[in-house]
This record gives sequence, C-alpha cells and structure tokens, in this order.
Amino acid sequence: MNAIKRKILGAIVVIISLVLSGCSNKPNTKDGPYQYEESPIPIEASTTIFHRIDYENEQLYVTGYHFQEEHMKNGSGQGSGQNHTHETHVNAKLYTLKTDGSDLKEIPLGDWGDALIEQMVADGKGNIYLLLNLSEAETPERLLVYLSEEGEELVRIPLKDIWGESNHNEELLKLLVSETQEVLLVTKSKIYLLDAQLRVTDVIEALDSMQDAAVSKTGKLLCLMEAPQQGEMQVLTIKVWDMQKKQWEKDIQTTMGGTSERVTLLDGEEYDFYIKNGEGIIGYDEAKHAGRKLMDFMSVNILQDSADSILPLEDGSFVNVQIVDDALTKLVLFSPLSVSDATNASKKQVITYGGLFIDQQVKNAIVAFNQENNGYQIEIKEYFDEQSDITLEDAISRIHADIAAGKMPDILDMSNIAAEEYIGKGLLEDLTPYIQKDSELDESDMVPAVWEAMKTNGKMYYIAPEFSLFALVGKTEEIGNTKEFTVETLQNLLEQKGTAARLIISDLPSFTFEVLFSNSLWEYIDKENGTCNFTSNEFRQVLELCYKSNREKVESYQEEFENGNILLIPNYNLSPLDIQKYRQIFGEEEISFVGQPKVDGNGSYFTFSSRIGISTQSQVKEEAWSFVRRFLTEEYQEAQVYTSHMPLRQDCFDSILEGYTRTETYFNEAGEEANVSKGTWEWLGMCGEYQAASEKDVEQFLELVNSTKRAESYDEQLFTIVAEEAGMYFNGDRDLEKTIEVIQSRVGLYLSE
Repeated sequence: MNAIKRKILGAIVVIISLVLSGCSNKPNTKDGPYQYEESPIPIEASTTIFHRIDYENEQLYVTGYHFQEEHMKNGSGQGSGQNHTHETHVNAKLYTLKTDGSDLKEIPLGDWGDALIEQMVADGKGNIYLLLNLSEAETPERLLVYLSEEGEELVRIPLKDIWGESNHNEELLKLLVSETQEVLLVTKSKIYLLDAQLRVTDVIEALDSMQDAAVSKTGKLLCLMEAPQQGEMQVLTIKVWDMQKKQWEKDIQTTMGGTSERVTLLDGEEYDFYIKNGEGIIGYDEAKHAGRKLMDFMSVNILQDSADSILPLEDGSFVNVQIVDDALTKLVLFSPLSVSDATNASKKQVITYGGLFIDQQVKNAIVAFNQENNGYQIEIKEYFDEQSDITLEDAISRIHADIAAGKMPDILDMSNIAAEEYIGKGLLEDLTPYIQKDSELDESDMVPAVWEAMKTNGKMYYIAPEFSLFALVGKTEEIGNTKEFTVETLQNLLEQKGTAARLIISDLPSFTFEVLFSNSLWEYIDKENGTCNFTSNEFRQVLELCYKSNREKVESYQEEFENGNILLIPNYNLSPLDIQKYRQIFGEEEISFVGQPKVDGNGSYFTFSSRIGISTQSQVKEEAWSFVRRFLTEEYQEAQVYTSHMPLRQDCFDSILEGYTRTETYFNEAGEEANVSKGTWEWLGMCGEYQAASEKDVEQFLELVNSTKRAESYDEQLFTIVAEEAGMYFNGDRDLEKTIEVIQSRVGLYLSE
C-alpha cells in the first residue's frame, strides 16, 4: 500500500513540512528570519495523506486522501484452494478544524470520493470551492463545485463551460476568492470572475505569461508576471488590479534571489502579501515598498521542495503539510519565538557544513539529520553568495580566512574546490578509521576502482556518494585500443590525419586547452614541496598543440565530422547507453575511449558532484561523521535519482546497470512485439534512440571504470591562472617563451600563498 501512497503523493505534489505558528508572543528580532518552536497539531487521521490547506476566520480547511485496504479471497470449495488478494481503495477527504486541532469535522464529499482535488479555497462563510478532476470517471472531466460547510452541493459546473471548449486545455494557475466574494479563476493569460452561482461576470484579458496570483490584505488582485533571470537576482513584476475600481494600478517591482520558476505569491494576512521561493518566505509591506525575510526553510528544517502548500495566518504563523514515515503526512506547528525564547531554545550543539555552494541533495540530507537529532544541529555556511558581486576567487579566499582564524567548517564540501590543497596542508581528517569501526559500512561495499581513486597515499580524506566518468571517444582504427594516450600520441594522430583535422569540435585554442588539459595541470606541480614545472617540454608541447587548433569557423561541424575531420568527442558522464550512442554516431562497431593526454598516458578520471571531508580543526568529529556516513549507506544511495552520475555503492551501482540492460516490450500498431525505447539522443543534427544496453556496451563501460585510476584534480584558481596567460599566447599577444615564464611565476606565487 505504501507504493500506492507514494504514487498519490507524487501525483498531487504533496509537501514534506508543515509550519504553523499560533503564538501571540510575537518575535521582536530586528534582522533576518524568525526562529520557530515546533509542536504537532493533534489530529487523528493515520491513514490519510493531507494535501491542500486553506485558512479563513480562524478555521483550517484541509483536503486529503484516505487509504483503506480490503482483503479478498478468490476461489471456493474443497480442493479448489483460495487466493488472497489485497485491494486498496483511495477516497478524497475534506476536513475543517481549529489551529489547535480542536473542532475537527469531516465534510462529506458525496459522489466525488474518488476524484482528485486539484484546488480548494474557502469563502469566509464556512463554504468551500473545490476544483475536482474526475479522471477515472466514465466521462473524464474537471468540475468546479461550491459546497456548504455541511457538504451540501450548492452549485457545480464543468470547467469547460466557463472558458469554452476551445480552451479546455488552458492551465489553471490559481483558484481564489476575493473580499467581495467573487470567485477568481486565474490562467496564464486571463482572469475569469464568477459570482456565487459560478456564472462568469467579467474576464480580465491581455495579461501575457502570468506565473501566479494572490489576493492582498486590502482585497486587491496581485498577478505575478513571468520575467527573465537577470544575473543571480530575479526582478519580480507584480501587476495590481483594484477589484472595486475595476482598473489596474501601478505595478509593484521588487527583487529576490533564486530562480523565477520557484517564485509564488501568497494571500495577505499580517503583511499585505507574501512572496515565496525555494529558500523561504518574504512578507511585503506596500506602504514601505519593501519586503522582509520571515522564514528561511533550511533554518526550520523544511526541504526546498516541501513547501508548496504553505500558507500565512493572520497572527504571523504559517501552515503546511509534513511527510513522515515514507508515505504518511501530519500537521505540525512552528510558533515564532521572541528573542529571549529563541536564545533559550538554541540548546543543540552546532555542526557547521561549509562550501562554495551546497547541493540540494546535501541540503535535504541536512534537514533529515536535523529532524532526527536532538543533540546536534547542522548549520550551513555557503561562501559563494549568488546575490552579491563577489567572485569565485573571493569566495575561496573567505574559506581560507576562516581556516586561518581557526573557524574552518566542521564538514567541508569541496565541490568546485581542489581537495588536494586541503589534504596537502593537513586540514582534512583521515576517514579510514571511522569507516573501519563503522559496523554498517565496509570498503568492500563500494565500487573498487572509484574507492581507490578517491584515496591519497592510501588514506581517505573525503567521501563522494556518486561519481561520473570523463573520457574521450573516437574510432578504434584511428586512436587505437590502448589507454596510453599522451601528448605525443595526439601530435602523431594529427600529423597522420592532415591539416584539415580537428582534435574536437572547436575553433578556439582556449576551449581545446580546457577540454583536453584542464585536469592535467597538477602533473606539473610537486604538491609536497609546493613547486611547479611549467617550463617542461611536455607543457610546451601542450600549448603548441592547442595553438595549432586555432581555425576559422566552419559553416557545418556536421559536415566536418562526416568528412572524418573531427577526431574526438568528450563525454563527462559516460554510461553504457552513451557507448551505444557513439557506436551509432561513428557508424562503427569498434570505438575506443581514452582520457586527457597525460605523461603516464592514463587520463580518464572520475568526477564527483560532492566531495565531503571533516576538518582536523573540528571539535565534533564523531558527530560530524555521524552525518557524513549517511552518504555511504544503501538507504541514501538507493533513494537518489541518477541521471548523470552513478552511485558509489556496488549494490546500487549494479542495480543501475541492470536497469540499463532491462528490456521492456510492447505491441506496435502492426501487432508486432517491439522493445520500448529508453529515450532519444541528438548530436550535430544526427538523432537516434536508446535501446536496452547490450552485454558488449556494459562490458566496455565496466572495463573503462575498472581501468581508471584517478579522481578529478581540477583547481578553479589554478586553471584560471594558467588559462589567462595561455590565452595571451593563443591570441597572438605574447610569444611562447614569455607565456611559459609568466605561468611559472604566477603559479609559483599561488602555491606559496
């Protein structure tokens, strides 16, 4: 039954956390979001998944889905045997209650128990409007229904009758009720005004690309318009419709960090209205023309994707739905605290998790840890602020300043940071002893080649829950079938192919340099002594090779490829299906994979979306490990969705590979059995379908995984220094000798800092 519940949860986009504050002790903090105290709303509905909520006149209205499992027996009579089957019935439910859980009452839904409740809004008189989707009915349709508080049907009307048959697929963004009891149906381009009998009284048109809508505290209609992202800030335009005067007022414009696709409006309560994105909620004061951050979702342990149903209440509270125990939900209270209460409530010991920017999967894991742990609380410190003008180099300098001041995060996320630098300076704890004494984890649980590549001198200074594989692909008859791929090999290959040949699809030496050599720069550095050797003949050959790739742009790279002038295709997330794709692209059964050209010839490498280590400066190492370890568990890795990466655990890795090879069939229009496609691909005007990976595809992929010996060693600052100076040579602004001299000097200075 849990699987059915999860399906319902996904279908209705049910949310994970509920926030409701019912406290008159208003917070008096001057800056930043409030702090909250958590307590559950006592409501007994253990087999109900709560879905949507509304609030009017101190009354909560909650929709949900009730699950009832029926045991059935098939067959009867002596010797016939009986087969026991289970059938799960799902029925929509509608409840009303006070915010303390009292006065709980179920409002009967009559014949619509099997409908999906898409939207729900109360009118302030105890009556409710529902948008129902009868997708399972004999005649599927969407109905707008007006119910009394006793569940009596007052009016019903098919949605298509409101906006016409020609617009039956029009997307309904919001169902609202105005202060004057008008029903508002908001689509992306129109707003339909209906009376209590659900008759259209007016249509507001000529609004293109609306994203969301709400009713302000003063009863005005607010329309959030779609707008392009401007840098890291989103400029929001909110159109204001005066419901009394029936006219547009001056637009409200404000800014908000994050992406526009997650921004929504909430009806006014304590503030004139609210703006919500994936990070938190801002209350907007129209008189002051300014907003204030009221809630930060991470600080109250709400997942970014878990606040779709959140609503403000008139006393400064918020209400939402929280998922617990895999596929059940509950209601929870978060009461805003005063300064003194917030200070007393901060009893948990803090574990800091720092990095340039923290991946959403990691944030989800932090929320789960904080919800489960009574003694410790993980706090995030992101050094790269997308809403400021600081550079990546500035952000890294901030990390170094904290380290120098003895304030290094307990857990350091080295995504987009060179782990080698911190390892070399003794700043990262060797995790080997922690793993060895962990009764639930073992090195043998992990993909061996990846696990070994993550080590430095036999020690494990960071863990990575998932990995990708970088390699260059080409025809075996041209690049051979060996992993020994050096700069000299590449030069010989170009000479054999002639002057028309290109290494990759590029006419820019700087891009060729980045693709082919960005991860090989540490070859020219002595990490132990902090010195470099960019004056070597090998590096000189690298720059000369890229310089020769400076070409005029061509009209068609597809034509260049078809003529055999493109030698290599880079792939950063190789999978068995990619191997199948490249066979189709090259029109060859035999293709080979090599890595970036290196001195030792073995240049394929593993990359990681997150590299997580524990600081040697930390005073809570054991507690930090209790969090870090969860990334290596089967429970965590099995729950992730792998689109461009592979899980580190061998059992989960094997399961993903099995999925690539699994064949599903169907009967086509001709009645013939055919294989279900696993997707399509496009490249340079060519296209094709993925089918189940063959045994040969998987074998070649595993061979490359098992032969790869190293992890990504990309250093953003190091590469920037080298690329800037090499660019002077590529552009003809400096000769080769001077370029090498400057690179040697700048990198030497960087290593000494």
